[in-house]
Amino acid sequence: MKNTVQGRLARVSAVAFTTFALVASMAPVTQAAGNLTNKSVKLSNSEKSNTATTYTFTFTGQTATALKCAQFTFSTTQGGAGSASAITGTATLPSQPTNLGATTGWSVAGPTTGVVKVTNATNATTPSAATVVTVGGLTNAASSATYFVQVRTFTDAACTTPSGGQDSDDVAYVVGDTTTTANDTSVNVTANLGETLTLTTNAVTAAIGTLNASNICTTGAASCPTNQLTAATNASNGYFVYGQGSTLSNGAQTIPYITTGSTSVTAGTSGFGIDSTACTSGATCLTQDTNLNTQTSVMTRAAAANNDQTTLRYKAAINNTQAPGSYSTTVNYVATGRF
Repeated sequence: MKNTVQGRLARVSAVAFTTFALVASMAPVTQAAGNLTNKSVKLSNSEKSNTATTYTFTFTGQTATALKCAQFTFSTTQGGAGSASAITGTATLPSQPTNLGATTGWSVAGPTTGVVKVTNATNATTPSAATVVTVGGLTNAASSATYFVQVRTFTDAACTTPSGGQDSDDVAYVVGDTTTTANDTSVNVTANLGETLTLTTNAVTAAIGTLNASNICTTGAASCPTNQLTAATNASNGYFVYGQGSTLSNGAQTIPYITTGSTSVTAGTSGFGIDSTACTSGATCLTQDTNLNTQTSVMTRAAAANNDQTTLRYKAAINNTQAPGSYSTTVNYVATGRF
C-alpha cells in the first residue's frame, strides 16, 4: 500500500511514504515428535521481483542432535516441492546462524529449483531454542501471491537424514505489488487453516503545507499530517509492525533525521521524525520522535490482536538557511506474525 504526504518549503516541499504489508505466518500441519515450532520468516522487502532480499527464519523445538544442515524449500503451494518460480538469486549468509550449533563454519548454497541449504559438515554442537538463520541475496517471485517455505533440519551435510524424522512444516508469506490504485490501502491475507495477519492504513495522501522556521510543520505539531495503521492477527505470540525509510531529501539537500532518544523535532532547527499520537491499549507504539533510517518497530503486541491501531505523525521543521525545493522520502511498513 502507498501513502503520500505533501508539503511546501519556500517553493514546494513534499513528503511521500509508502506502506507495504507482509505476512509471515505458519501454515500448520499435524505435529509429531521432533517437529519445528514457532516458525516465522521476515522479508527485508516484500515487493515482487525485489533483488538482494534478506529472509530471516526463526524456529524452535528441533532435536538435541547436532545438526549439519538447515534446508529451506520455497514453493508456490503448501507442502509442494521446490519451485524455481518462487525464489531465485544467489544465496549469501550475511551472518552465521544463531543457536543452530557452532558459531562458525556455516555456508549456504542455492537456490536450486527453489531449495536453499545452509550446511556445516563439521558441526558437533547441539542446537538450542530460538534458532535464527538469515539468508541474503535472494530475488522475490515475479508475481504477487502467497508463497510457502518449508523448514527442515538434518544431521548430515548432504541434507538426507532428517533430525527427529519429522522436522518439517510450511510457513506462508506474501510477495506484493507496489502499483498504486485509488483503493490500494490495505492488505488482507489469510494463511491456510485459519491463521491470519492483516495490516491496513486509513489514508493515501496527507498535506504538510508550507514549512517555516517558526513552527513545526506549518503552525505547530498539531498541524503535522498523520496516518493510522491497523494490525490484526490470531497468532498466539502476536505481531511486529516495522517501519524503515530515509530522511527527507531534495537532491543533495536534506532535512536530517533527529536522533532517537537524544533530540526531537524542534521549531527553528532542521529535523524530521515520526511519533505516535495514539496507541491501542496493550500494544506497544512509538513514545518519542523517532528516526526510521533503520528497520524499527512502530507497533507490537505479544498476543493475538483484534485491530490494534497506532496513529503515526510525520513531523518536520527547518531553520532559516534550509535550501528551498521539493523534499521527499519513502517509508516502508512491514508486518510479521509470530505463530
